[in-house]
Amino acid sequence: METAGRLVEDESLRDALKENGIGRPSTRAAIIETLLKRNYITKKGGKGKTLIATPTGCELIDLIQNDLLKSAELTGQWERKLRQIERHEYEAQTFINELKQMVTDVVKEVLSRPYTPNPTT
Repeated sequence: METAGRLVEDESLRDALKENGIGRPSTRAAIIETLLKRNYITKKGGKGKTLIATPTGCELIDLIQNDLLKSAELTGQWERKLRQIERHEYEAQTFINELKQMVTDVVKEVLSRPYTPNPTT
């Protein structure tokens, strides 16, 4: 989560992620614990510092068809806009409206797809 910015091609978005990575240090532990509890990730390695997606986590990732939602670039875009808001270069309400529209669009997209139950569940 701390080094996710290195995967982003856009230099300005990568710079936005350099300072904090994905999430805030104060929230990362809780996010990781939630992902572990839900069996989306597991710890590997000598000290358990390496996190890998479980089959359940991979299945969830595959279900999300919008590539932007799965990318660190979206977080980079948000971080850049939040910094612009801090400098009074971007309106907070505009950012909130964009988020609301994005959520609406994603929900519409998901609801428009036909439901196909997983035969293994």
